[in-house]
Amino acid sequence: MGAFSFRVGLVFEWAGVQYQIGKLHQDEQVLLEQVDNGSPRLVTRRQLLDAYCDAGPAGVRATVVEEVRRLHFARPMSDLPSEVQAEVRRRKHYIDVVAEQGRPSFSVHYLRPLLDQAAAAIGDEKSPSVPTFWRWWRRYQLNQDVRALAPHSRARLQRTGQSEMFDLLREAIAEAMAISPLANATTVHTALARRVDAANRRRLDEDQLRMPCLRTVQRLLNDAPKYDLAVLREGKAAADRKFRVVVRSVKTNHVLERVEVDHTPLDLFLIDEKTMLPLGRPIVTILIDHKSRMVLGYYIGFGQPSTAAVMSALRHAILPKKPAEPVIPGLMVVNAWTCYGRPLALILDNGLEFHSTDLESVALDLGITLQFCPKREPRFKGVVERFLRTLNYSFAHQLPGTSFARLHQRGDYDPAKHALMTMAEFRHVFEKWLLDIYGQSVHRGVKGIPLALWNEGAERVKPELPPDRAALQRRIGMVEERALQHYGIDLHNVRYCGPSLSRLLDIHGPGTPVRVVLDPDDIGEIQVWGPQDHEPVSVRAKLYAEYQGITLAQARFMHEKTKEMGLANHDAAALRQAKAELSESVLQLLGSRKQRDRRRSAALRGLSATRPTEPVTPKSATRVTQLPPARPPRPSSPPAEPPPVQAAGTEISERPSLLLRFTLKSKRIEP
Repeated sequence: MGAFSFRVGLVFEWAGVQYQIGKLHQDEQVLLEQVDNGSPRLVTRRQLLDAYCDAGPAGVRATVVEEVRRLHFARPMSDLPSEVQAEVRRRKHYIDVVAEQGRPSFSVHYLRPLLDQAAAAIGDEKSPSVPTFWRWWRRYQLNQDVRALAPHSRARLQRTGQSEMFDLLREAIAEAMAISPLANATTVHTALARRVDAANRRRLDEDQLRMPCLRTVQRLLNDAPKYDLAVLREGKAAADRKFRVVVRSVKTNHVLERVEVDHTPLDLFLIDEKTMLPLGRPIVTILIDHKSRMVLGYYIGFGQPSTAAVMSALRHAILPKKPAEPVIPGLMVVNAWTCYGRPLALILDNGLEFHSTDLESVALDLGITLQFCPKREPRFKGVVERFLRTLNYSFAHQLPGTSFARLHQRGDYDPAKHALMTMAEFRHVFEKWLLDIYGQSVHRGVKGIPLALWNEGAERVKPELPPDRAALQRRIGMVEERALQHYGIDLHNVRYCGPSLSRLLDIHGPGTPVRVVLDPDDIGEIQVWGPQDHEPVSVRAKLYAEYQGITLAQARFMHEKTKEMGLANHDAAALRQAKAELSESVLQLLGSRKQRDRRRSAALRGLSATRPTEPVTPKSATRVTQLPPARPPRPSSPPAEPPPVQAAGTEISERPSLLLRFTLKSKRIEP
């Protein structure tokens, strides 16, 4: 470490002004001269020492004189290789031996005997020459730091004056990394050779660039800034995440102040409760409270991430929770799910489903603030990101049928063959884990139990609810704008009309724009806001009996079928025929060998956490095609109590238990 002392001629900085020591008196008085204008100042040595101890802007610090070179190696000596440390100690030995004789005279006649004497003391066969020792002495005296004696071998390429070589090397690294992020020193060396040859063709013979060897390129790559290499290999966004410095995290004062939202594919295959065939991995949407780390609500479905899934999860988060239907005998959820209430702010990423006008309108109506994270910065909602990882790694990966997080982790394990759980069973097991295991375990982030922290926070700040459930139902959904007409309102090829709409038409007249809210899980009824109305009116579909309980995805399928048949969407007979087509298509997809088709059948039925046991056939279907019985697995040996054999074309009255399904699948013999 460098040092300085208060001596005549010393230049230092004091409170932003540079001074030079002119005289040091015996009575501790120090005469200073201001460097810029020569103004004198008389102070005491104690004043300077006190100012030196001040770490603020008014303190004293040494000014680096121009002739003092910057240390080539500024880290502690212990970080140097052992051979370099040995060389530093050797050079320091020569300096100490010469310094013992007083101020040296740099002549061969004076220094040669002293250097030979120092070499004999340590058994050095080759003592340094006088010019070499002079460089060591000068470097040490200017820096007053033993690290100044370290060899400068790593600056060899720079000492040759080939600054252009570094530019070519940077270009070669960028070229190699652009081709492959795993480019090594050999690839970079080859790219550099091409660039050096091209540069030498434009230079004179006496000004040719010298190509560095492969070992030099390897050393320069090791010394290159790791952030720059990460940018070339992984991209700037990934490098920023990898090398970020976390200064502080977000702080919240009470529950529901900050709720983070995200969704992810679940690392688990679910099966259909009718055919026992795997449907694939569902998508789970989670809302989690930042203060308590407790999950407020969720939605699980087989469709793609959508605004409808976010709306369903938001509705589930706000409303008080009912226990999941106990479909697995003997598995009881002990703790009650006490989380409910309107969040003050939702933290979202930049998915299209979060930037929809539907969500913005609902948030404005409920008084919820939407905050969007910067692009490709998931750390701004790290609580929900970390919970989704916990959900998959600590829960889904421990269940039969898990797909694991990476394909290479499966080995010979086939999740489709080991899948055992239906949507209803998974919902039951998930809420058991969420409330009795996760909710009762100490969370390291908040150093407390999530469910207990929620209950404590809910006592201090009471959660808010809408006036009634119907009011919430009227405000959460897909928002559209339509014009009033004498025949009603057409929305997604469905016509809505009724006495309540006639009243709006009488007041505002035809052509008036109105706000419409549609529940995508049940399009039989919509909510219509007239201009400046405080509350909406409910308007049913013209063919309410045909659309009641029908999802938006089912309605779109039915309208495609009516269009193919050349019939009108407002024809009741045509809709009943389309329902029959929908039923047949769903049954055919269910029995398909392709998992993609079975997943599509689950999406068409609206199979989700809110409707885990939705029947295959929609209401009022005129034709029902019997589903062929699923082919039973072949056990290696007959089970002790075989399940009842289902006759062809008969209704499935009882499903095999989860334990029996696990036994049969574990004993399956593959051909």
